[in-house]
Amino acid sequence: MVSFQNVFELARLLNSIEHLVYDIKRDTHFLLIQAILPGGSYIQYAKELLIELEPKVNKINKKIKHFNKIRNEYFEFIRCKDLSTINFYFLKSIILKHNDFTTNGRKLAVLERDKVFQPLEISINSFFESFRYVVEVFGGSRRKWNTRAKCHDVIRELMELYSFGFFESTVLLCGCFLEELVTDYLKLLKNKKLIKYKFEEINKWDFETKINILYKENKITKITEGQKSKLLSIKWDRNICAHPATKKEREQIRNEVDAIIISTLNIMQEIESKIQYL
Repeated sequence: MVSFQNVFELARLLNSIEHLVYDIKRDTHFLLIQAILPGGSYIQYAKELLIELEPKVNKINKKIKHFNKIRNEYFEFIRCKDLSTINFYFLKSIILKHNDFTTNGRKLAVLERDKVFQPLEISINSFFESFRYVVEVFGGSRRKWNTRAKCHDVIRELMELYSFGFFESTVLLCGCFLEELVTDYLKLLKNKKLIKYKFEEINKWDFETKINILYKENKITKITEGQKSKLLSIKWDRNICAHPATKKEREQIRNEVDAIIISTLNIMQEIESKIQYL
């Protein structure tokens, strides 16, 4: 289960990794400057620096592996690859083969050195980019919902549960939310005298009965065959998450959670439109 301790540990590791990478880049820059000073021996300086750099690179790689372990154990729902480790021997070969100390030569050496860190930097960017997918299923963080305030609150709660990987809880909330929405709609129809049932009856019905009643109503108030199927499907998924389920059933829910959320939000918008129409 995700905890704030895990989140802070990932942030701490990333910060430490980025500082150590900066130190190595700074040291190699200084090496190039030393090489052009009078009496400077590049190879001698390079060998001395590499002795210092190897434990630093090992330290970075140890932190990267620890980061990957935490991410894979607690944040497996984040869709990205592991952070890439740094190849010290690639860095060593670039430093030792460098022999052009002109301005252009030093620039080329810096570009070659940066290739060593490129896989790590790309994987870090990919990690941050992966968080975009957390809100993408909800239509993006800036999507505007034409709904009542209570729906906005539920959407925010769904995003929080989903972003922390609580997929079963997300699906459970989707089902409970839609049942409440359907109940609101039925009671509004009763208030408008568009259905003959009593409030006491509506309150006693289970979710499936409410869905079927809405489907049977007149053309203005009824839901479509497609909406009925989606509501029943989400009801069944909710029941799986609310009661003891097999491992296979729960794995299926995890694989389908994105589609369940999208269906929930679409139906929510459609029912809310009916409510606002009345």
